[in-house]
Amino acid sequence: MIMDEQLAEFCVSGRLGSLHIGVSVTEVSELLGEPDGVTGPLPAMHLYGDVQLGPP
Repeated sequence: MIMDEQLAEFCVSGRLGSLHIGVSVTEVSELLGEPDGVTGPLPAMHLYGDVQLGPP
């Protein structure tokens, strides 16, 4: 249920907690720490658990 509310909020606002569309990789690292993994060549996807963050 909470995940549904968070997803709905993201769809409306583009925000997921402190994260928002357009935030830099540096800002993401400052907010979430080092990613669990990073995919291959640029543009890279940064992996945080089940969440993958990357360029649009």
